[in-house]
Amino acid sequence: MKKFFTAIAIVICCATNVYGQTILNNNGIFYQVLPNQQDVAVIMPQEETIYSGKIVIPAAITTEGNTYKVTHIGAYAFAGSDVSSITLPEGLVEIGYEAFRQCYKLKSVTIPASLLYIANNAFLFCFNLTALTFKAQTRPIIGNNAFGRTKVNVKGINTGIPGNMFVPDQDGKRYQVDAKAGVVVY
Repeated sequence: MKKFFTAIAIVICCATNVYGQTILNNNGIFYQVLPNQQDVAVIMPQEETIYSGKIVIPAAITTEGNTYKVTHIGAYAFAGSDVSSITLPEGLVEIGYEAFRQCYKLKSVTIPASLLYIANNAFLFCFNLTALTFKAQTRPIIGNNAFGRTKVNVKGINTGIPGNMFVPDQDGKRYQVDAKAGVVVY
């Protein structure tokens, strides 16, 4: 029985190390090393502060002699923060669940061409978000309500407004665009 518990303890220790428990602080932005040990995700601050002002996320960070690519914005990473603008790097592939939820000061976002996925509720309740620009000519997969309760004006994309996105019309009505069902008035 003692061997069994020892084996379980070893598995738990290995799992903790493998699944990206290393937290890094680079220029006031917190990152978590991902399981591949080559990439990092931006995460919520680990201190009593929140992100604020203009934030520039670099394409890569170097710390303690190791260089990591910034490929993810983690779930809740900027949620409720006072970020007024955000620069996202090429190489970013995912914006996580509710990553920018309730960022009331956020006004515009440019989505890099490398982005593959925007999770559910990623920009929900960003009431002042009025401009969204995609650098790629094809859109990433966009989760449900990713831009709910925003005033986005989509630019730089030729495939139409991303599915499940709320968009204001000239007459003040809000529409939800869905590629399969067409336009639905809300």
